[in-house]
Amino acid sequence: MPSCDFAMDAATALEFVDRLVYAKTKKRLNDLERQVFIGSWQGKTYEDIYPVKPEYIEKSVAYRLWQKLSEALGEKITKKRLKGAVERATKQQKQIAVVYRGQKLDVQLAKTLNQGLQSVGYATFLTNLDAVSTADFEDNLVHCNYFILVLSAQMAISEMLIELLQRVRDRQTGPQNREPWLLVLHVCEESPFALNHAIHRYLEQAWQYTWKKPEDGDPLIQKILSSIQTGHAPGEMFDGCHTIGKYNKNSELSHSLSQ
Repeated sequence: MPSCDFAMDAATALEFVDRLVYAKTKKRLNDLERQVFIGSWQGKTYEDIYPVKPEYIEKSVAYRLWQKLSEALGEKITKKRLKGAVERATKQQKQIAVVYRGQKLDVQLAKTLNQGLQSVGYATFLTNLDAVSTADFEDNLVHCNYFILVLSAQMAISEMLIELLQRVRDRQTGPQNREPWLLVLHVCEESPFALNHAIHRYLEQAWQYTWKKPEDGDPLIQKILSSIQTGHAPGEMFDGCHTIGKYNKNSELSHSLSQ
């Protein structure tokens, strides 16, 4: 049975389990299986779900669906056990936030990384720093295990960056645990860009990765996935694409820190 405070709608639950099934089988749930899942989540009978052939639905479609979900979630799934099993799976699954700014390359890299993470069953929060509210960011941060920052020249001058990094640091040094782990994807497409000393200090303990050209995309995603799956930082050192500027107390970044 799900706990009384478990609140997930049918569409969100379906998206969640479909990702897990795809990660196992490389196949999505078909339309009829999706219909059965939604109806079962909503407490409907097989006759309500598919009045024309309810026995076929129960003994064939639903039977295969529960087998697929049992394999994907790692426990026996039945119609009655569905919500409880999904709740347990969501609590065990790694939650990953991917944060970027709205420039074309940043968006492309963030979405590609997001798709790669979802393809192996991770739950992700894809967040545009230019559009996120403090409340939304806090909600995502509380639930995530890993925090991936797409660090481009535009991200480096964001008013929210130091505030964001401070909140991650607060979570890491709090009484609960060291999560979320901070992973930084350095976008080094052009000439080196400046990072002030404050940002540089926040990134010292982060896991570091470098993107320089389109060909780096797939190998880079595999490195990040490997780090998350094994819990180990990448073996190579970050080779750098930044200059270190002075920390100016009158800069827009320090202004955001003081707010």
